[in-house]
Amino acid sequence: MRDIKNKLTSSKNSKNIQNRRGKSFGYQVLGFGAGGGGGFEPGTAEYLVVAGGGGGAGTNSGGGGAGGFRTASCFAVDGGVYTIAVGGGGNGAIPTPEITSGANSTFSSITSTGGGFGGSEPRAGGPGGSGGGGGFKGGGTAGGAGNAGGFSPVEGFAGGSGGNDTQGGGGGGASEVGESNPHPAGNNGGDGVSSSITGITVTRAGGGGGGGRSTPSNPMSSAGCGGAGGGGNGGFGGVGVVGTTNTGSGGGGGGDCQTGGNGGSGIVVVKSTSGLLVSGPSCNSVTYDGTNFVASFKASGDLTFGCAAAADGFIQVDYLAVGGGGAGGWNKGGGGGAGGYRTSFPSGTQAFLNPGSNVITVGAGGSGISSGGGNPGTASGLGGTFAAGGGGSNGGTPSTVGLGLPGGSGGGGVGGYGGNPCGAAGGTGNTPPTSPPQGNNGGSGTAGAASCDAGGGGGGAGAVGGNGGTCASPGGAGGAGLANSITGSCVTRAGGGGGGIRAGDGQPPSRGVGPGGSGGGGDGGRGSPAPSVSPQAGGTNLGGGGGGAGTGQTSGAGGSGVVIVRIPAAAAPGSLAVAPGTNSLATLSPSGDKLATFTVSGTLTL
Repeated sequence: MRDIKNKLTSSKNSKNIQNRRGKSFGYQVLGFGAGGGGGFEPGTAEYLVVAGGGGGAGTNSGGGGAGGFRTASCFAVDGGVYTIAVGGGGNGAIPTPEITSGANSTFSSITSTGGGFGGSEPRAGGPGGSGGGGGFKGGGTAGGAGNAGGFSPVEGFAGGSGGNDTQGGGGGGASEVGESNPHPAGNNGGDGVSSSITGITVTRAGGGGGGGRSTPSNPMSSAGCGGAGGGGNGGFGGVGVVGTTNTGSGGGGGGDCQTGGNGGSGIVVVKSTSGLLVSGPSCNSVTYDGTNFVASFKASGDLTFGCAAAADGFIQVDYLAVGGGGAGGWNKGGGGGAGGYRTSFPSGTQAFLNPGSNVITVGAGGSGISSGGGNPGTASGLGGTFAAGGGGSNGGTPSTVGLGLPGGSGGGGVGGYGGNPCGAAGGTGNTPPTSPPQGNNGGSGTAGAASCDAGGGGGGAGAVGGNGGTCASPGGAGGAGLANSITGSCVTRAGGGGGGIRAGDGQPPSRGVGPGGSGGGGDGGRGSPAPSVSPQAGGTNLGGGGGGAGTGQTSGAGGSGVVIVRIPAAAAPGSLAVAPGTNSLATLSPSGDKLATFTVSGTLTL
């Protein structure tokens, strides 16, 4: 294996390739014999190659198109030279020259084309794997063409056309075209496509939503939503949202005088029954399910087929991974969703770790807000297994929509307000979807009279969030978390945050805030002039959602996540180490199992 590693190192191309379509870094991969010196026997592999998404344009302009999406099985592999490149997302901007398409992703002879840039005044959307949405100018400009590579089946669809001075077109997605003007509610990006190549069904390559603004002639105009699969939402009086990392999704178009969002980077996944080794950044990984090896490239790197060390060297471990909780919303805000909750203990599919140093990621909780959109938590993970961050909750004014955001568990919806008497819906849990589910939906905010506003509770790992109540009832309760004894003690984690409530306006002083769910969910808040109650943060290293704020308050922050690895005594190597020193290593009695607990990101060396 030393000779293989030396040859791989010497084969790398160190030149960084940059262009106006984004960035990608390519390395050569040499095929070697499996163990004992024999040549690699030709076989087949399944692949998913998604390019980087296009950047969104600014000032009521088009969303970026999704990167090209190509997947197939029975792809012939042998001992040749392979190149793995993961395309970066394009730049989102206001000035026309600075908006770029996404970069291509490649595996061997397979190339997926970067997503087209969003159109702006007076430029049409750019072509790509999926085309960018058109900008505004007079009657609007056209969306860019999709499937720039001309592959069959197609790798993406065209972007939608823009409107007259108010709305940009939605970027095309991997499964459908972006929406075109006129759409009073905004031009949405096209949806992406789902794949289960990693063992988990994930939707990728959604188009970015078009930016927008309202005018006297079109007062109901709005921005478009990003397409399913990570497409960034268009801005409405704000910047376009960036496309989700490693989904190849397009960035959202910006609102009036605001910049567009960057496109999301792509991903390359290769699945084979032969042993696989990866190199490059630590975010690249190999997992093994007992039959297939799955190599996931989130950045460019090296892939070697047929390596016996990969097949024989994995260490099988139990784990518990909880993502960071989402923050609560402000102004009668919903509670934040709990971080995603995934575990193999006491039963379930174990994780496979490589001998040597393994990167462990502990997700951070979303920070509390006093205006604007809610902040989600970030993911926790090990060995290619990830628990998503919890969904945040948006604010409670017409400019912030008020919807709960998706995540491991969804954030709660904000209560109704004068400009929108309907309570907003809670966010969707189990996003991205896993089996078994990693979380639940958030509850809806109170609809009806403004004086009775209350946010819904954030979803928890074990239950959905409660809906906001009536004037005589409290805010929505956070969903309950789940208990687990992987450490030898039973601990409940990943509870959703409680909903905040409105103060004053004749409400009964005894009206309660939404209680946080068991497992670290923070209670909601109630603002002045009634007896005020401050919203609580989610529990540290429990992945709890933060409590929603009352009027005039900053919402509760989400709690950080945790990763716990349990190594059976019979499989434990002679040497174990964790870093940094704030993480811990223990031996359980009487089993002798080794327990590594990560409260901050670090490494586990086997």
